[in-house]
Amino acid sequence: MEELYKVERTVILNMEDEFIYDKIQHFDNNIQNRIKNYIIERKRDFVFEKPDFMFWVLKKEESLLHKPQTI
Repeated sequence: MEELYKVERTVILNMEDEFIYDKIQHFDNNIQNRIKNYIIERKRDFVFEKPDFMFWVLKKEESLLHKPQTI
């Protein structure tokens, strides 16, 4: 583990909604792009198991210089 992240927000989107990108228009461009890119990449190699899918918007809090590891 090298970095610690904070969950800024969660977003649930219906992946079957043809206007899915309209549902994220109220977010800033950075978050919109991150969600759009995730959807595109996931559809390339995987499927969305259920129509409703939760996205976790993360924010880097700090780097863990001592690089802790789980046992």
